Amino acid sequence: MNCKFVFVLPISAMFFACSESSTSSSSDISSAVVDISSSSSVTETSAASVSLPAGANIAYPDNMYALWKSKYYVTMAEEIAAGSTDSPLSYFSGMNPARIRWYGTAFGTTPCTISGLNYSSPAIWNSYKMGCTVSEGIGYGMLITQFYGDMDAFDALWVYNKGFRQANYYENYPIALMPWGVRGFADIATSSSFSAALDADFDIVTALILAYYKYASVDATRANAYLADALNIGNAILKYGVNTANWFVYPGDDPMWTMAGKSGYGIHNLSYFSPVALRLLTMVDAANSASWNNILIAGYAYMKAVQANGAGLFPDWSNESYEAALAKSGDENTYFLFNDEAERIPWRIAWDYYWFQSADAAQVLNKMADFIVTKTAGSVDAIPTYAYVFKDGSVSTKDASSIEHKGSYCLMGFAGATDWFNNCAASFNAFSMTTTYTNYYPDNLQFLFSQLMNGRFVKPF
Repeated sequence: MNCKFVFVLPISAMFFACSESSTSSSSDISSAVVDISSSSSVTETSAASVSLPAGANIAYPDNMYALWKSKYYVTMAEEIAAGSTDSPLSYFSGMNPARIRWYGTAFGTTPCTISGLNYSSPAIWNSYKMGCTVSEGIGYGMLITQFYGDMDAFDALWVYNKGFRQANYYENYPIALMPWGVRGFADIATSSSFSAALDADFDIVTALILAYYKYASVDATRANAYLADALNIGNAILKYGVNTANWFVYPGDDPMWTMAGKSGYGIHNLSYFSPVALRLLTMVDAANSASWNNILIAGYAYMKAVQANGAGLFPDWSNESYEAALAKSGDENTYFLFNDEAERIPWRIAWDYYWFQSADAAQVLNKMADFIVTKTAGSVDAIPTYAYVFKDGSVSTKDASSIEHKGSYCLMGFAGATDWFNNCAASFNAFSMTTTYTNYYPDNLQFLFSQLMNGRFVKPF
């Protein structure tokens, strides 16, 4: 979920982006899923190595870490010291969890607003002086801190995630997913939008499995705790977040997305598709490995069908006819664009190619690279400041000038557009993170993209 722009929405329309022609058919995808033996393997890795861009330098993301942490990472003790009078979750008693601020400046000169539903009546809570947090941000934070090696910060974010899963309003812990939007460290009964957002849950699982591998040979107790909780979340994803009729992942676990006839049913967000998470789950979750493999195969089949039905990029939201589709989530003017949601797709697919040399990933990346290199005549300076339309590749009037947009275009070159990748990455690395709190989303994606492009995404197995 890209929580970049939405402030107040009813629960049935909360995914706007928590902040931007094919002959295939649904039956084609289903048959591909069933016949696992003829499809890509989750362990797909060739002997060939994958090169980072020329000039890649791990110092680029590392030099941003302290600034990123000062802007977005805050502990419960720090908020209490700054004057928070909220009653925190009882789960946090005796602990000092940390969160990633989504909206609202440090200790709240700017309020934020989220919405929720408690099954009796909708409620809206305003003026959260300490700001809000989205589950997406916890996932990003756990990936960033894990790759940087700041495991104390990682553990504090993990405690936060467990606390809000523990307090989930309608799913039993530990088989529960974190609500997508919560207020600070406050009790969930008065602070939450209860539905999950599955991109966050996959990122949190990924971070936990990577931490498991990091500690497996040095601290078995710690490693096994990470793994056990990753499996808890994985079980919840399978129970609440997957349509086993076609192995597609729902955007959320709310009936809006999971029940036929509801407004979001059959609508998908391809930036939620996380091949690396699925491959890792297959490696560590023997009981459900076939299911994770099915989801991976179905996801790539669907992704390629959508891509073939447009000019080469992806829309923010799409349906099971491979068309851009309105998700009724605050994105009426952007759902058909390669915008704030879809710009995360190259990062997830490039990561899969970098670690596993996936042929599916290479195919998707190279088609995107062909698009952007053709549109710009190979010049990074010609990247437009407006978003592309998925269907015909025209340039829209929607602003797309934030730094993460450029990073997304750079990552399209990971699988073979070498000159583009080198030139674009050099231009991307020339941008420093803003020093003041402006918007959570561009900074966090800038950091993650930079970590991947500059070699901080080190595979621990």
